[in-house]
Amino acid sequence: MLKQLRESQGLTQMELARRSGVPQSTICDIEAGRTKGPTLRVAVKLAAALGVPAEKLLPEEEGQCQNSHQS
Repeated sequence: MLKQLRESQGLTQMELARRSGVPQSTICDIEAGRTKGPTLRVAVKLAAALGVPAEKLLPEEEGQCQNSHQS
């Protein structure tokens, strides 16, 4: 999702890193799937730089956690 959002805005990883304050290596790891997904702090920074809600960048499990307790 991150790569799609970044590329749709015509940004390189380095440009997104500069805008967000998130290291380019972290962005690369997230896009390559070498990490489960961004932490909440990183997602908030990236989302602000991309102009999207942070929820779009969080792993699916985190977004579903609140709903899983409902019957």
